[in-house]
Amino acid sequence: MLNNKRGGVSISIVLLVIFTLVLVISSLTYFTTRSSGITKNLGNSFILERVNINVEEINFNIQNIVDRSFENSNSKEEFIDNFKLELEKYVIDGKFIIPELSQLESQLNSDSVVFSDKGVEVSFEIKVQDKVGNEFLVDYKYTKTFINKHPVS
Repeated sequence: MLNNKRGGVSISIVLLVIFTLVLVISSLTYFTTRSSGITKNLGNSFILERVNINVEEINFNIQNIVDRSFENSNSKEEFIDNFKLELEKYVIDGKFIIPELSQLESQLNSDSVVFSDKGVEVSFEIKVQDKVGNEFLVDYKYTKTFINKHPVS
């Protein structure tokens, strides 16, 4: 070890302090820049979660419309007419309260409905979009069959 005859600090201590400062500054810089990437990933998962919540809400409301439409239906045509009447209950001031429901009426026809003594099945292709700012646009399209069965007596 070097001895400093004047009573000053040895060169090894000075180098230790300098390297420690470089290490701390570089670590802080790395963690600061890395945290923005983590925030972006969390933002992506929140957007997907919002889309999943929207899909569940849409499915719930469509199933509700199918159930109510089936209650007083004795034929496929009655079911379709009742469905359209129930769907109109979701319109306020000329707009659907759930915008995706506007896609249903154009898809509702005698080919998309299977009506029998046991119940009714109807399939829809639904497109869900969610946009956050200018960065993210989620465009999700799915097909789902909604079923209502007569209760077993």
